[in-house]
Amino acid sequence: MGGATRSVLVLSVLFIWISAGLSETCDMLPSADDSFSVQFETGRNGDIRSLEKIEVSAYFNNIVDRACAEDLTLTMQQPDGTWGEVEAEKQTKKDRKRREKYFLWKVSPVVPCRVNKFRLMSGENFVEAEFSPASLADMEDLEYRPGTPQNIKYLDDELKWDAIECATSYTVDIFDYNGEEVVKETVNENSIRLDDLEYCEEFEYTIFPFVGEFESADDEGNGEFTKQPNIDALYDLEVDVEAAKESAAISWEMSKDISCIDKYRVEVCEVNDDTECQEGIVYNPVDESLFNLDISGLKEAHAYQVVMTAYYRGNEFYRQIKKQFETLLDLEEFKVEAVADYETVTIAWDDVAIANSYIVYRQYGDEEWSRIADVTDDLTFQSEEEPCMDITYAVTVVTSDNNYDKKESNTVNLQLDESLPFLPDYQAVEATHGATLTWSHLACIHAYEVNICDELMLECSTTTTPASEIIHDDEIIYDIEDLTPCTTYIVEVFPQIAGNSWQGDPLVLEITTDMSLIPPPQDSIQVETWTPQTPVSITWENTSCAESYELFIEDRTDADIYFYKTVDSQSVVFEKEDVNPCTEYEFQIVATAGENRSEDASIGHFFVGPEKSSLQEIHPNVIVGIFSIEITIPMNRATQCIEEYEISVCTFDEDCPILEVLEKNGDGFTFSYEDLLSATDYTIHLIPLYDGDKLQTLDEAFTQDISTLMDLEGISLEANLEPEQTNIVQLEWQEVKGADEYEIRQQYGADQERALVLTTGELSGVIEQSLCSTATYSLLAKRRGLAAEQTIYSSEVTAFLNDTEPYMAANLNIDMEDNRTTITWDHLGPCIASYAVLFNNNKGVNIEHEESPVQGDPQVSATTDRLENCKLYKLEIVPTFTNGEEWNAEPEVQQEMKRLDDKKCVVPKVVRHASAKHQIASSASRLSLTIMGPMMVLMILLLSLVILRDLSTDWLQVAV
Repeated sequence: MGGATRSVLVLSVLFIWISAGLSETCDMLPSADDSFSVQFETGRNGDIRSLEKIEVSAYFNNIVDRACAEDLTLTMQQPDGTWGEVEAEKQTKKDRKRREKYFLWKVSPVVPCRVNKFRLMSGENFVEAEFSPASLADMEDLEYRPGTPQNIKYLDDELKWDAIECATSYTVDIFDYNGEEVVKETVNENSIRLDDLEYCEEFEYTIFPFVGEFESADDEGNGEFTKQPNIDALYDLEVDVEAAKESAAISWEMSKDISCIDKYRVEVCEVNDDTECQEGIVYNPVDESLFNLDISGLKEAHAYQVVMTAYYRGNEFYRQIKKQFETLLDLEEFKVEAVADYETVTIAWDDVAIANSYIVYRQYGDEEWSRIADVTDDLTFQSEEEPCMDITYAVTVVTSDNNYDKKESNTVNLQLDESLPFLPDYQAVEATHGATLTWSHLACIHAYEVNICDELMLECSTTTTPASEIIHDDEIIYDIEDLTPCTTYIVEVFPQIAGNSWQGDPLVLEITTDMSLIPPPQDSIQVETWTPQTPVSITWENTSCAESYELFIEDRTDADIYFYKTVDSQSVVFEKEDVNPCTEYEFQIVATAGENRSEDASIGHFFVGPEKSSLQEIHPNVIVGIFSIEITIPMNRATQCIEEYEISVCTFDEDCPILEVLEKNGDGFTFSYEDLLSATDYTIHLIPLYDGDKLQTLDEAFTQDISTLMDLEGISLEANLEPEQTNIVQLEWQEVKGADEYEIRQQYGADQERALVLTTGELSGVIEQSLCSTATYSLLAKRRGLAAEQTIYSSEVTAFLNDTEPYMAANLNIDMEDNRTTITWDHLGPCIASYAVLFNNNKGVNIEHEESPVQGDPQVSATTDRLENCKLYKLEIVPTFTNGEEWNAEPEVQQEMKRLDDKKCVVPKVVRHASAKHQIASSASRLSLTIMGPMMVLMILLLSLVILRDLSTDWLQVAV
């Protein structure tokens, strides 16, 4: 009995250990690192077959629990450091030496000179393997081709290309236009300097990448380029200029080093104003190397500079000021004029922009010319001369390039010219009832005739007085009496010589007697009403003695807003910068003269309508629907007086369903319309109206382009499994007007995010759905990148499983408590509606139990109390899909099981009366069985432990 007891104890411990192993998660096993390896593709002899393919092996039984093996995925580190799942097929192989199965991935293409890292993923757990780069010798032996040089560019005497991974060097050959090799060089970098090539020559190149000593001839990169022009030769280029009065001929010689220049642009600009330019473009020389260009439209006698720009391959290559020159002066148009005064002659001449100085000459009568002045900073010269003789002057223009001939003036005579205006120095002192006039006197004048007239020259009085009576120290002092205060008079003074009146204009003086100020008469004030085309203006009658008028203008709605304006006339115009739009003002006018002001003021008021500048503040709120539009135009102080808006909504083809005049509604303007076309482009124009006049043109008015929303009414999304497929979903939908793109999203559960799985311009698509899952799909129509407001949803789609193989329940657990037997296993997923649980005994008696999984529960549990003790049952589980079909493959026995009674199903022996000899034999036999029983159990257990070392949890259950 003691041996039997120990055997039962060992079996109990072994069963507990095996059950614990069945409940483990998919963690990596301690032996995972040694069972995951990476190598280049090799032949049967172990030699490397290819450097472009890596073989990844995983002995999955040593990495994870067998139930988790099929979920293992292989990822590879990308060049940017991220990890992505490899696209290689996972193959199941058997290692005959190790007598183990393993997964094999053949990953290609790969870069052999790069460190390649792989991870074998089981959920969030992983084991990692790193594969060192291939040796240079292996890449040479296997003649690894690294690829063709890409993005080859020639710029600034340097040939560059993108570096190629694994290439250790490059051989560069350069050939000239005749096919002769001019450069052959091996470089370790991805560029080569080509400074010594001839300018403006065409060259061809070839670039061969090397891997060690292996030349990858098939990866040749080739092309051609032209050596750029010699920039130094352009800087040294000399330009000749032959200048005329209004044009210039410009020429230069071309050298071979710049013969590939596309074109030259020559700008001739004023030295002091580079915005005044004339230009020309020349492409080809007039002969083999001479370029010639005529520039017209220049100004005479101006300094110019020649700016040359050279273009190469369509881009500006060189630009420099090459030369300065002067156009010639046209002496016929150069004017010199002499004007004689009482004692001096003023000589004036035209300004010559390029002149450094002017030489002034004088000639009395027929005498020789004499040089009288050198003028450098003026255009006039005054000479004191004796009267009553003929004098001629001349001016010579001196420039940097020329001394021009003399240009003569008109002849003058200092004898008093009675045809000229009489313009002596004068002074007037006004009083309340008169004035005193003083002017310079000339000895040849004998008398003065003085006319005193009113301001309109309607009433005049004339007095002639001998000069001898009013002369005082070489000047005339003339008193005027009996004038009216605050009155303006016009005084004319005519000299008389030998009794003859002056033939020229007299000296005219305007004098005003002292004044008493009063504001303009109230009834004389006229206000010109504001219109969109004209500003507000005010006019009034002039008051005597007023020199100016001061206006005080105040906002009638806000006393803190006011300003002053002073004018010298009897009118004022308020420009838009003076006043605010949509505002009524009150004004006061006072007369001023110097520091004096009238005590009273005239008053009035005016209104300013909306200004164009304030119309820029119109920002309506536009809300667009599928067929509707709503427009709200708020008002502010600057736009509150706008009375109406002309509103138009038109398609781009000028079809205008809306063309109306919108009137104010309360504190603003509102408009709505509900008969537009869906997914259609329209343009809104809002033109403000005031007094029936449009305040803006169509180009100035507020304009906004809109698009009505897409109409998804009647659109549906059909989602169905493809025939004969378990998880391939066919999606179809109707066309949405205006949509140019559709987005399909997939959602597996209400608490899961919708994942974007398809973007297309078609009306159908095929999506792969996870096995044994339910999902819904949504359709989002987009137009020009903008999504519709409504999303279309499909009905729920269920993907099924491949049921051609027998079903084996995962994580199967059997619990026998009291008289109930409870079986628990992992639920396959939402595609399974129920499970049929069958208990078959060896006598052909079946106990069937159907169990439906609880929604959301990852496991299924079935309980029965119909199993008899000490009878062997075979457990079978048959899934039934949600479409009512049972698992297609024949049921597989999940496990054999037996319920034990209190005596562990041991049947006691019945003692019968027999002979002593028979009893002795029977006792000996029982003793032999008692001894051999525990030994056999122990041997079986030891053998089982050896087998269990290499078997999975399923095989352990069979062993139990």
